[in-house]
Amino acid sequence: MYSIPYAIFYISLIMVFLAVLSVCFFKVPSFRVYRKRRNLIIYAVSALILGLLAYQAYDSFLGPAYVSYSLENGETRFYAGRVNTLSVSSSNMGMRTASFNLILKSVNASFTPNTQQNYVQVNSTIIKVPFSFPQGGRETKPVQFTIDENVSAFAFYTSTDMGNGDAHFSVYFVLHAESVWDSKTSSFTLTPVPTPVF
Repeated sequence: MYSIPYAIFYISLIMVFLAVLSVCFFKVPSFRVYRKRRNLIIYAVSALILGLLAYQAYDSFLGPAYVSYSLENGETRFYAGRVNTLSVSSSNMGMRTASFNLILKSVNASFTPNTQQNYVQVNSTIIKVPFSFPQGGRETKPVQFTIDENVSAFAFYTSTDMGNGDAHFSVYFVLHAESVWDSKTSSFTLTPVPTPVF
């Protein structure tokens, strides 16, 4: 819905509207009488219409906020019975400001309260990590969790919450991360699995 062709459409409307106003202005002498109340109203309405069309062209040109996010752990190993830290990164590749919550849901793991961050902890298995970007930008935030005892695997599932129902927001992949057990080190590694959003 928001793209360059729509911006061109609105710019075309502006040009047509200006052409019609110009023809009326030069062909109808009474339009050039600036002190007439009727003309002042026509000028004000025309300026309002031009302003609205210009705003729509600008808004369409910005396009949506193209947000991506990832669960970054590299070669990090995770251990049961201790506090582990997972890095959550997000970036805005669009030209529009974006604010949203990345929702993480855990299976066989519990999130630990982190007083240094302004996360919303719904319960021990669901946490909301807030991100806010101007045009462009990237941010990485830590998430702490503990793996449940005596489990052979754990996983994280993600979703997004725009908060205000922002229609200018696009996410193309939803991630979930599954653990892999390493019996030699008695630890887990995480493998992120992107799933396209249609």
